Amino acid sequence: MIRLRLFPQGLHEVKSFAAVCMFAVEHFPFQGRLRQIDHLLDSEVSSLVEQGKLSGAWESQAMLASKGRLAPEYVLFAGVGSLEDLTLTKLYRHSKDIFARMMRASAKNLSMQVSGFAQFPDDFAPVATEIMNGAIRGVIGNPWDVDILVCEPDDGKYDELIVLSEQIAFSSVKNRELSLEVLI
Repeated sequence: MIRLRLFPQGLHEVKSFAAVCMFAVEHFPFQGRLRQIDHLLDSEVSSLVEQGKLSGAWESQAMLASKGRLAPEYVLFAGVGSLEDLTLTKLYRHSKDIFARMMRASAKNLSMQVSGFAQFPDDFAPVATEIMNGAIRGVIGNPWDVDILVCEPDDGKYDELIVLSEQIAFSSVKNRELSLEVLI
């Protein structure tokens, strides 16, 4: 069973095994939620980028222990390439691949935030849909139950996220093993 669970809080506030933070090359220096998470991690991620050990390039990844500084036990910073080359299809594939890799590491409880890649206000719905669909497809077929925790502290986006998640959960026969839980 896959549980898609929605939380109206920031990624750093929701308990999980690992928080997945996807970012593009252009997202450094970090702003918004990425900056906040990096700050809570004592700028460890920025240091890795500055040392050339991490970039926003596809497959560039770093998993850091939160050491109690955030609610998730670990934070995975995963590059998805350049915004210029990023399409909805690539975002879906990257999300699927990242979550599939985490399944091979026996992770059962992963959190993420789907906002941050929308270039324009109208981009939120298609971007969020592709990231969530990719994450779900990445965990399908595992022998254990998996929780995908989607965090969104913005009230307006959270309401839209609920509608999108309902469409994902209830529109496809493939999603029969998917449950949806919305926290208010």
